[in-house]
Amino acid sequence: MSETDATPPDDPGDQSSPVTNALLGYVFNCMHFSSVYNLRAVVLGHFSADAIHKAKETLAQHVASSVVGEAFFTTRRGSSARGKAKARTGKAKEKEEMELDDIIEAMEAMDKAGVSVEFHIPAFELHLLPRTRPEDLLSVTFMENVKRLEARVAALDTHAALSTEQMSILKQK
Repeated sequence: MSETDATPPDDPGDQSSPVTNALLGYVFNCMHFSSVYNLRAVVLGHFSADAIHKAKETLAQHVASSVVGEAFFTTRRGSSARGKAKARTGKAKEKEEMELDDIIEAMEAMDKAGVSVEFHIPAFELHLLPRTRPEDLLSVTFMENVKRLEARVAALDTHAALSTEQMSILKQK
């Protein structure tokens, strides 16, 4: 988007037409139960800079400047607004992070303003979504997953021991 590319719609949320974009659907869903830091990490690690840029352009067509502010409709200038994640090297990555910050901030502003926009993810785009949930990056979640895996391995070990014992009994008969 250049300084004058996107023109915001007049109403504060075009509720008549759903927004169809996998990235926007993922972000909107995850932002309500994940930290922004983890959400950013997953999105930046999974989606391309082009996908993030297209998502911002798509969102710009469905939200009014009175809700998200004029800055959303211009190219980001400086450093990341949130500053929670350290900027990666390279101009493309910096722009990608700033555009993702814009998307998240716009969705938060829409939430605060009570503007409801439907986000649709087409079935043929489901494979584009990250398989990782943002909260999976938390060490507590990681440890819970390790405990579950350890329990499954122990159960398999017990099952294998019983099967071996049953096989030896059958061989003796």
